[in-house]
Amino acid sequence: MSVDVVALTSNATSVAQIFILVIGIYRAVIMRRGFIDPVYRSRVLWSALLMFVIIIANLSGFVNLPSDTIGSVIGFSPFVGIILVSYAYVDRSIMVAMKTDFFHRNTLHWLQFRRLGYGLLAATSLIEYGAIVVAPQYFVSGPTSPAPVLDIVFYQFFVIIISVLGISALALGVASRRTPDRNLRRSIRLLGYALGLFVVSLSIGTGSNSGVGNIAGKA
Repeated sequence: MSVDVVALTSNATSVAQIFILVIGIYRAVIMRRGFIDPVYRSRVLWSALLMFVIIIANLSGFVNLPSDTIGSVIGFSPFVGIILVSYAYVDRSIMVAMKTDFFHRNTLHWLQFRRLGYGLLAATSLIEYGAIVVAPQYFVSGPTSPAPVLDIVFYQFFVIIISVLGISALALGVASRRTPDRNLRRSIRLLGYALGLFVVSLSIGTGSNSGVGNIAGKA
């Protein structure tokens, strides 16, 4: 009996990630009890929620979803969840950094942009869900249909995500330089690097089509 080493290794890696994330969620819940400031408590809460959504995304990899409307919507949801929760966590991180800044500077006008970012991400996600319901096969196989409207809907989603998260990564970098707390500065800086790399990889995938062509069915 042959063994698929690649699949076995991938599954083992996913299980290990899930185990680590469960421990991280437990630690986040414990840490949240130690904070009094609502901004700090909110940041820890969103970090736990982000880890939980990543666990859901990993678990979805073990499920074979049908290539229909329901399967496409379910497969697309973990990706949307990661994007929205990541933005909320980034938002809370920047707010914490601004709170610890001696001058309480409005980093890159974040107090104004954050609301716009939430609105843009929510709106583009709803538009994408609507398009998936109308044409699920298009979003499973990728932008191969001659319908220009579907092409626009497909790409606007990624353009908005890349733009919003790109600005957020820049704000994290600036905010990390303004906080006197060394541990917080290192944490926010690493978050900014990770978010920046994600934006770059998403940009490359969107440009090549193949990286995002089946996002609705295999998120």
